Amino acid sequence: MTRGDDLLKEILKIFESLRYKRDLWSLYSDFLEMMAIAISNSAERYFLPKSFEKREQRYLSLAKTYDKEELLKMSEVFNLFVKLQDYNLESQGARDILGGLLMQLGLGNKWAGQIFTPDNLASLLARISCSEEDVKKQIEDRGFVYASDSAVGGGVTMIGLVNAMLDGGFNPQRYLFVECGDLDKRACFMTYIQLSTLGIPAIVKNQDALLNKVFDVWFTPAFYLDGWWFRLKDFKAKDKGEGLAKREENIEQSKGNIEERKEILTKKTERHQEEEEIIDKEDEQLSLF
Repeated sequence: MTRGDDLLKEILKIFESLRYKRDLWSLYSDFLEMMAIAISNSAERYFLPKSFEKREQRYLSLAKTYDKEELLKMSEVFNLFVKLQDYNLESQGARDILGGLLMQLGLGNKWAGQIFTPDNLASLLARISCSEEDVKKQIEDRGFVYASDSAVGGGVTMIGLVNAMLDGGFNPQRYLFVECGDLDKRACFMTYIQLSTLGIPAIVKNQDALLNKVFDVWFTPAFYLDGWWFRLKDFKAKDKGEGLAKREENIEQSKGNIEERKEILTKKTERHQEEEEIIDKEDEQLSLF
């Protein structure tokens, strides 16, 4: 048994000790939100004071529903989680700890029967979709790799990308930027906690991607480092400009296609009229007999 197994066993043991007093699903949900707020407020205290105050009040309202012993156990779980995160990075690569934990606690059915993607599959998909050559090109072109996922779940796809970059010899803390979201706020908390503790600059949105509505936005602490606010702004402005240029090119191309279609339709129409005249003449001749 590895140290990682021991750490996970300790985490499960603490949650199991609390489930006799609490609904485990509600407990796990509150744990995720409180840990996400604690991480967020460590940075937003200085950068987004209004958001800090709002989230601090939410944290306190949740904390009031638990006694001191339960809060201490939640804190211990988070401490063990960070240690497990570090162990995984050193030994086998980043892992979707929170998604795996949810399944091991038997809470998958509570989440509309959702099954989380295995870590090895997520890493494989990341290597296929973002090869070493792709990573090099993006870094050369814009200085970093930009990744997005509008239905990120617990963040396993982004964790897979972290591993793919590490395997390719690239530091994801320096060269990866993630912008992602999910409709389920718990999924956002899971993604946010895991990307934050991995040191990845990211924006995580609680959103309805289909209706284009954003309910809440979470910035990882690493987002505030290395000028990511300005780097992302420049990237999006450039991307928008390139998109507009491409759209104008497509419009001009479409105009040409429209003119070609007009010529084709005109020729077809003329030929159709000629055929009708021939048929009419034949009909006239046939009517004589």
